[in-house]
Amino acid sequence: MSKLVVICIDDEPAILASLKAEMRRVLGDSCSIETSAGNIEAIELLAWQRGECEVALVLADSIMPDVRGDEVLRYIQQRSPHTLRIILTEQTDMAALGNAIDHAKLHRYIAQHWNSEDLKFTVLESIRNYLQDRKLESQNAKLKETNQALEETVKHLRQLEMELQQSEAKLSIQLQTAYDSEATLKQITEKVRDSLDENQILQGAVEALAQALKVGCCNAALFDLGQQTSTIRYEFATSIPPSQGRVSQMADFPEIYDQLLQGRYFQFCSLLPHPLRGQVSMLVCPISDDKGVLGDLWLVNQVGEGFNEREINLVQHVATQCAIALRQALLFQQSQAQVAELERLSHLKDDFLSTVSHELRSPLSNIKMAIQMLELTLEKEPCVLTHENFNLPASSTLNGRTFHNRSRYLQILKDECQREISLVNDLLDLARLDAGTEALNPITIDLNPWLVRISQPYYERAIAQQQQLEILVCQENSILTTDISYLERIVGELLNNACKYTPAHGLITVEVLDEGRGQTIRVINSGVEISSNERDRIFDKFYRVPKNDPWKHGGTGLGLALVKKLTERINATIEVESANNQTIFAVRFA
Repeated sequence: MSKLVVICIDDEPAILASLKAEMRRVLGDSCSIETSAGNIEAIELLAWQRGECEVALVLADSIMPDVRGDEVLRYIQQRSPHTLRIILTEQTDMAALGNAIDHAKLHRYIAQHWNSEDLKFTVLESIRNYLQDRKLESQNAKLKETNQALEETVKHLRQLEMELQQSEAKLSIQLQTAYDSEATLKQITEKVRDSLDENQILQGAVEALAQALKVGCCNAALFDLGQQTSTIRYEFATSIPPSQGRVSQMADFPEIYDQLLQGRYFQFCSLLPHPLRGQVSMLVCPISDDKGVLGDLWLVNQVGEGFNEREINLVQHVATQCAIALRQALLFQQSQAQVAELERLSHLKDDFLSTVSHELRSPLSNIKMAIQMLELTLEKEPCVLTHENFNLPASSTLNGRTFHNRSRYLQILKDECQREISLVNDLLDLARLDAGTEALNPITIDLNPWLVRISQPYYERAIAQQQQLEILVCQENSILTTDISYLERIVGELLNNACKYTPAHGLITVEVLDEGRGQTIRVINSGVEISSNERDRIFDKFYRVPKNDPWKHGGTGLGLALVKKLTERINATIEVESANNQTIFAVRFA
């Protein structure tokens, strides 16, 4: 702040000098003291000082020869309102004092014959008031600036808040739109994943698209590239007349189908109003995959309402899902046709085998009976053979070697006949099991003695093949209720397989286990393993494990297939494990 100025005005030199001296004594060097003998001179001094310094106080005589003191103070109040004004007056000059108070906003007045202490107090108080006023004015100015800045800040913040709200609203709309698009795509994707029904998937897709994008119509057409036609098969229309079933010739609209067949989407507006739907805007997207174009998706809306990038992306994704659905449906139809054909062929095969088995059973039975009769005849009359009844040359003789060969040939005939009969019986048993018409005859048995009894015939076979057969009985619960004829056939087939595939000096074990939920019968043979690939197929009809028959017994590949059918028939399961040079077949009862 610049140095303060105090101006003293009086037309009497002695009083003016005394007043200046008093001011100097009171204020010291804190203020610059200026004097004026006339009011006009004082006005000029004030104007000059205001340009350089702050005029804090003016003390003016109320009676001056040129201009009255109250008028000077009034002028000063107008030109420098911050300057405090004190008038020096006589008791008789009350009119000038009143005028100064009314119009010049007089700060103080002092008698012209002042008391030094009163003058000192008045001047110091005035200077303090001036400084305080200026300080308050400065603070108020700063406060005003601060308030203005705050108002601008608040205004700016309100603008930002408004913009933020608008951005949030816009973002919320965008997020909701994106969420709706994602939900629509998810809905269609789930239908594609969960269903193989082409009609359900594509009709659901056009409905979901129309509702998500709020268009007047959405339809899906399928192409017949051979006939060069496009047929609208699926449609959902709200404000646009429907077109479902309409067939379009591609050659009539090359500007559309040339682009679609190249896998390109596009949107356009109709130039002329359509008789039914009027002027509209349309988006068309091909339904295609890496194998070609299958059809197209059309979205129709009111004219002027185009489709943005997000909407186009959604339509493209939906078109991709529709293409997947069409391919899946086509593959499913093909697979269903193949399954139906395979089932037909399987039935034909089963019918053929059943018919052949029935046709072979009677002659095989007759052959078996003839073999048995021949065997009995030869046993009773071993020496009645003559050249005549066997049409032998006269030179032929029936020596011991001839009788030995005859017995061997008869045994071969007997074995092969029995094998064919077993094959026919197995085929007929499988046919009956597939039909599921035979009723079960469950009875309750103790598995321990029952297994010992039915395993007895296989002891001799095991001994003849230098194998060891052991039965491990169950020490806990060995009581089982089931159809014994089926169970005996199951265990017999498993023991037959074990004897057939176990090498010499191998171990065959039959054991009964109580596993809490039910009994388990296990047939274990050592010395052989079945690979994982083979384990998946050994229960198939006519399948035989290659190169795994050390005793060369051969077989038809029906034994284990029959075992599986039998276990299913008595509500049991069969499992096979093979590792560590042994194979385990386990029949489990629930």
